[in-house]
Amino acid sequence: MSHTPDNDAAEPGQGRDWFLLLATFIVCTAVSLGVYFVRLNLEVDREREALTERLVRCREAGRAALGEQPGASLRNDCSSIEAEFTSRFGYAR
Repeated sequence: MSHTPDNDAAEPGQGRDWFLLLATFIVCTAVSLGVYFVRLNLEVDREREALTERLVRCREAGRAALGEQPGASLRNDCSSIEAEFTSRFGYAR
């Protein structure tokens, strides 16, 4: 009985190649997602910081206005900024 070459001999090397390809794909996907989420988090932090700064400035301006106008209300002036902050970030400053 003669031995004929078949594809079984090529499978171990081919399986290893597929495993390396799969591992490379998983690592690249994980790195890509990590970079994406870091950038997204940085953008959200910048937006939160800018909105916080707007709120602080509004409150400072409101306090200055309270000194000039005894009937003025600080709460009404900054309520839209507070509502935006709460709706975007889920908590009030």
